[in-house]
Amino acid sequence: MLRDGLSASIWAPQQGDHYGPQSGDWHCVCGYSNFARRTVCNKCTAPRDKDGLPSFGHAPGMIPQRQTSWHQNGANQVYVNGHTAHVPVDYSWQPIHQGHPTALKSSHGNQSRTVQTSDAPAIDLLDPLKYGLATSRWAPKNYRPGRQQSDGPEIWTRTVAKPRPQTNHPSPPVSKPPDLGLPYEVQHYILAMIQRILEEGCYDFASRWVPNKLFEYNWTCPEAVELSTWKKMLPEILPPNAITHVPNTSLEKGLSNAVRIRNSAVHRHLSDNTEIKRMALQAQNMMAMFSDVTRQNKLYYLQIELGEWNSLNVVDPQAARSKLQRALQEISERPLDDMDWSPNAVSLEEVGPETVSEAVQERVQFSSIFCIMTADALDDWNIGQISGSVNIGSHKLWLSVRGPDRKAGQPLVIIIPGLTSSTAGWAAVQRGLSSFTRVLQYERSGYGKSECSPEKPTATTIAKELDLLLRNANLPPPYITVAHSWGGILSREFLALRPHDIVGMVFVDANQERTLEVLDWRPLALSDLMTGVDYDDATGIAQAHKLTGDEWRVYKDTEGTEQHRRQAELEISQYAASFPVLGSKAQLQGHGETPLLGDHPVCVIKGDNRVHLERLLNAGLARGNCDDVQEVSFRDLLRTWDGKDRALQAEILMLSGNSRFVEVPGSGHNVYLTEPESVVEGVGWTLSEFYKQAEQ
Repeated sequence: MLRDGLSASIWAPQQGDHYGPQSGDWHCVCGYSNFARRTVCNKCTAPRDKDGLPSFGHAPGMIPQRQTSWHQNGANQVYVNGHTAHVPVDYSWQPIHQGHPTALKSSHGNQSRTVQTSDAPAIDLLDPLKYGLATSRWAPKNYRPGRQQSDGPEIWTRTVAKPRPQTNHPSPPVSKPPDLGLPYEVQHYILAMIQRILEEGCYDFASRWVPNKLFEYNWTCPEAVELSTWKKMLPEILPPNAITHVPNTSLEKGLSNAVRIRNSAVHRHLSDNTEIKRMALQAQNMMAMFSDVTRQNKLYYLQIELGEWNSLNVVDPQAARSKLQRALQEISERPLDDMDWSPNAVSLEEVGPETVSEAVQERVQFSSIFCIMTADALDDWNIGQISGSVNIGSHKLWLSVRGPDRKAGQPLVIIIPGLTSSTAGWAAVQRGLSSFTRVLQYERSGYGKSECSPEKPTATTIAKELDLLLRNANLPPPYITVAHSWGGILSREFLALRPHDIVGMVFVDANQERTLEVLDWRPLALSDLMTGVDYDDATGIAQAHKLTGDEWRVYKDTEGTEQHRRQAELEISQYAASFPVLGSKAQLQGHGETPLLGDHPVCVIKGDNRVHLERLLNAGLARGNCDDVQEVSFRDLLRTWDGKDRALQAEILMLSGNSRFVEVPGSGHNVYLTEPESVVEGVGWTLSEFYKQAEQ
């Protein structure tokens, strides 16, 4: 008892502590100290009278207000009736009772002194079964001193008495368990959706930080990896800076929650709305740790909608269904037309796993089949030659993906056109690239088949929309961007959003943050100069381009629409403001001595923009669109254009410690149209450098 009982637990008193009776405690004739709540003695079962004493009075010599305290003897001994008794355990605690000889430690030192208080018989303080914690008011309520070890474990704990219910205030009746609220099929659709979001989030996160593992195990899609596998693997292989701190959680805890959510979805556990909201919150925290803002926002949106369902479903079930159905379609981008929304007949508590009716089981089974069918019906943008529109939440963007089927960890080449330009002009580059790598073209908001955005086309907004497009199309990193002209600004805004996902960048006669400071072409009033002048004819692009007849026709038709013209005006209005915004990010300054992209390859391809500008000037002069003063100013700018342009574009090389600078004389500004093979070669070099690093 002294070694393994309360004496050795956290409930044992510390040095200097004294335990005494509390208010209302009472003492039995047998000497046992009882809590106030007990009506009979816990030791001898004698009843308590109204004065707090046993109903049959006091035994001769009994001290009713007996106080028990504890004393630690630093000398490992106590004095009993003047004789020394050694305690077998160092610094053990023994009860000291008023009215009996004991040893007290002097406040002036470690000397012990004996106090004789009465002629009461000596008490064996070394008998824990008689006077140790076993007989104190801290003992278990049903403690039996003569119990055997075979009787099972004995639990010692300190408990607080529960107040007895008042007889004149009966307990309120227990209410009927609430209904599940969500129909079973909808419930399991949501659980499967959360599971899918977690699987895709883990896979995308791993492809950014540990792509070599995906190569090693040939994991080519999120469905190839169980969440339980991520739970075991990710904490061991991730670098310390990969995880974003989220209060009150950790990577291990988040992955454990993800596995439990998966089990609930796969094993068709019935859950009430509160539990589903809790799962959504856990999944949201998981995506926050991965810095996956898109999926994090979807799960937050789901929590809000589930909360509103609870209140709206009571007032207007049809409106609640419509509202939640729209939300689920937007979050998951899966059709819900075939789902059974009829209310549940019984509550969760009334339907145990053994008593679920066959009808409910059939509905649950159909729910799982439904989710699998809709998932299989989705387009996989990583295989085949595919094009179409993808919903990014506020509107849809059109994209086209070509090239060899993509395996996990292989880069996706993303083409980013310049100011007011359609991706249709990049057809020749896409043809060249798709022969050896996976390449994506997309139309920015308002161009081609893409819908207009509710936001202004700032550089940061365009980058965010590209980010949403890639996430919603399930096109994971790594990425290599190929950007032309103002696309250089856009690609670097995208770099600011996904710094760990970009493994290479190609800049084609691109702008940078200081372009307008050094080469501000806006005073040239090109719009006035080009009045009545066809840009492609005047610059010679119409004769020098490398597109096929059909590709050229599609390109001209796309950029000749009224919608394209309106969107181009919106972009021009946001053009100048984008440069200082990018400059504030100080990307070219890197992080100390380390460039922003480290050793990821950067290829800069300089065109010959001066050639095109000079041809435009001559065409404008031929039509009388330029006076002598304007011509002199224009030619002064062209005289120093090449040197300044070369210096500006060379500064972009500061993004990486592994870079390449290429000049294409006579190509003009639209290198992708007139010299597409130069762009293809630059992307090929970037890819080869990436694979070299991956093999190291």
